[in-house]
Amino acid sequence: MSRVIVESERETDSGWRFVCRYSIPSGDRQTLELGLSWADYDLWAPDGSVAPEHVAAAVLDLLLEYDEEPARDRIDAAHLRRMIPGSDEMIQKRIRRPGISPGGTIRY
Repeated sequence: MSRVIVESERETDSGWRFVCRYSIPSGDRQTLELGLSWADYDLWAPDGSVAPEHVAAAVLDLLLEYDEEPARDRIDAAHLRRMIPGSDEMIQKRIRRPGISPGGTIRY
């Protein structure tokens, strides 16, 4: 189980960029920049009822389940789709369940 904190959000022409902090197994905190396109957001939250920062936190949380210490400090959310089969459905379930608090912090 990881804890992801979205520290900042910036809107871009194609979606958003988030600066996220997360814990790795050693307990150290790492920072990663995550890109979320409008297309991916619309796929995972088609009704627009989930804040983009919550989608970003769920994406990073799932990524960390499969890659505890990402080698890159910048990643696009679409990378998840290529890396984890069935990730679209997993993200949709995560953003709909309790555990997401204001400010983009996600706890499971």
